[in-house]
Amino acid sequence: MADSDVQGIEIEYLRYMANEFISLFRGEGETRNAKLQDALRRAHSLTNGVEQLAGAMKRAAPHLYAERTG
Repeated sequence: MADSDVQGIEIEYLRYMANEFISLFRGEGETRNAKLQDALRRAHSLTNGVEQLAGAMKRAAPHLYAERTG
């Protein structure tokens, strides 16, 4: 397999992953880049929400938090 074939496969895989990420987080915008940026913003928002929830759980019920984290 030539280097150009490998690069082509990698580019197609990256496009596929970007489209999956956009789809998962419902990115909106006029261009793929705008959709990707919107999806990234939504992913960060979700991550922050989960971190806040975990922090609240740890403060409110540390015994339950310990059970969940191993």
